Formats: sequence, structure tokens, C-alpha cells
Amino acid sequence: MTWNNFNSKKWRVHKQTVRLSYARMMIEGSFFCGALDFDSKEVQNILIIGLGGGIINNYFSTIEDITLNVTAIDIDPVMKKVAEKWYEFEETPLHRIIVDDGLRYVRQAVKRGELYDVILIDVSYNDDRPLMAPVEEFLVADEIAKINEAIKKDGAVIVNIVTRRQNLDLADRVHFQYSRHFPSCYFMQFAKFDKMLFCSKKEKNSWLDNRDELYNRFRETDKRLQLGLYNELKGKTSSGIAGEDN
Repeated sequence: MTWNNFNSKKWRVHKQTVRLSYARMMIEGSFFCGALDFDSKEVQNILIIGLGGGIINNYFSTIEDITLNVTAIDIDPVMKKVAEKWYEFEETPLHRIIVDDGLRYVRQAVKRGELYDVILIDVSYNDDRPLMAPVEEFLVADEIAKINEAIKKDGAVIVNIVTRRQNLDLADRVHFQYSRHFPSCYFMQFAKFDKMLFCSKKEKNSWLDNRDELYNRFRETDKRLQLGLYNELKGKTSSGIAGEDN
């Protein structure tokens, strides 16, 4: 560091660096669950509901050799401004942020006939409560049915789940609601108390039915994206890399 670059406001954002474990799990999970394909020559569509500053969509914009069409939705216009000012978000024909209610956007997308390879749901309350993420609206049966309808036949939805430590069982409620609409649902544990829910439209694509293939896909995806999640989880969680059907 020199006096010429001492002012951190002038530092460029390194979009390929993702420090948050949950964000890395969502990124890698989009591939190892089989929704996105490194070898595809087709445009692959990603819908992110909940911007969170733009870390995840920024990373997707850096992946080379495949064409990812990324739409990020957030109900709060401030989040788009944060992404533009602090995370160097730049709109392109394949990368956009839309200020809207996520579920309303999904319903309209279904009416327009739009389909996504993967939908990432990262929406939470701003106050402390037993189940902080996802918000209750994303547990309504009719809304989950629409989410399913907006996903391609081999696609998936990934849901970030945040609970109090004393309310870990509430993750099972999220699993139950989504498993009524998707044939293959399973958890991935990415921290001691935190889980991510993966629900695929493919049959027998759960941890119970497809453990070895999912495990190998995870390891290969992590190696390819170089996000360091595989080794981190081996040391962080009590049982190593843990997938779990309910």
C-alpha cells in the first residue's frame, strides 16, 4: 500500500472474492445440485430474490466460458443503490437488478412464460425472531407452487434458512413446505447451526438418493470455482460436509 492508494473509496471491488459462507454455498450449490451446467452452450437463467448488496450476482457475472443471464430482485430500492455505489454493479444485457416484490415478480414471470434454471431465495426479516429467513410469504403453498412453475424441468430452488439456535427445528418446516412441491429436497449444512435448502425438479436428486454424485459434484465445483468452501466445511461442521434429507 502507498499513499496513492491509501483512500479505500478508490479501491476496486474484487467480484471473484466471496467471504460469506452462505453466499458461496448458494453459488456453488447452483452447479452441484445440477441446475447450472459448466458445459452448457445455452443461455442459463438465474433469478436471485434478495440482493444482499450484490455479492452473489456480481460473482456470477465473472464466470467465463458459459453464458449466465442473471436477474436480481429486491423490494428495497436502497439495496440497488448500495450495489451500484459500493459493489460496482453495472447493468448489462445479461445482468440486471429490478426493484420489485420477489413473489410478484415470479407470478408475472410465469405469465410471461419465463423459465429459470435456478432461483435463489435470500430474504429475511430485519428483526430477531425464531425464523428470520425466509420470510413467511415464501412458505405459502400457492407461492411455492408458482416458484416451481417458473423453474425449468431440470432446475432447482435454493433457500437460505436462518433461525435462532434454540429454534433449529423450524428449518424442518421450510423443508416440509417446499417438499410438497418438489420431488427432491435436502439440506446442506454450511456452518454449525446454519442450513441451506435445495429443492430440485429432478426425481431422485436428493442427498438420500444421490449422495455420492452430489458429494463429488460439490468437490469438483469448489475446485473449479476456487471458492474454498469444500475444505472450510470439512473443518467447520461437526460431521464434516453434511447433507441431510428430512
